[in-house]
Amino acid sequence: HDFIKTNHFSSSSELPIAMDRAIKEIVSNIKQRSVSIATQTTKELVLKVFVAVALCCSVVLLML
Repeated sequence: HDFIKTNHFSSSSELPIAMDRAIKEIVSNIKQRSVSIATQTTKELVLKVFVAVALCCSVVLLML
């Protein structure tokens, strides 16, 4: 009850709403970061595979 008074919540129903908004904001930031990491990782893996295939093909051509 002291927490509600000191933080200017006019009713006890505002606290759950504020907490819900804060949690949604945190989760949103975590999701954005996770997607960013996954995208970067995918780009790097695709590039590595592309380079590996290119090197493999060039070695085969040299052997002909």
